[in-house]
Amino acid sequence: MSKKKKIDPALNSALKQAVSLQQAGNLPAAENILKGILQQHPKNPDAFHLLGVLYHQAGKSQFAVPLIEKAIKFDSKRAYFHNNLGNAYKEMGEIRKAELSFKRALKLDPNYIAARSNLGNAYLNQGEVDKAIREQEKAIALDPSSYTAC
Repeated sequence: MSKKKKIDPALNSALKQAVSLQQAGNLPAAENILKGILQQHPKNPDAFHLLGVLYHQAGKSQFAVPLIEKAIKFDSKRAYFHNNLGNAYKEMGEIRKAELSFKRALKLDPNYIAARSNLGNAYLNQGEVDKAIREQEKAIALDPSSYTAC
């Protein structure tokens, strides 16, 4: 019999509030909430991931990478953590590391359209046009109605 993790309603509420503030563009307020969460829950992968995404969104990918890596250390099974790590690496010009992150995301979820497209773009940035085209075609095939080239 497996133990279910207890959901902390206050933690869940604070994470939702941070996401809402981030989406509204209030990055400083979202950052403050996430840092507060990490003071109380220093191993919370969601808070590390969201803080990393926030820094990436603010153009500070050099700070995003170690935070998202820490989130992955605590929970390596979430494809979107790896995809967002890849996005931060790509922003920093570390295309090979980005490629590896996108591949990890796809290993966890082969139907993850954004990771598939991002991998295609990483290949394109490395001059591997044939691989790039194949990945973009796979992304389109997954869901032609929702696919947008990145």
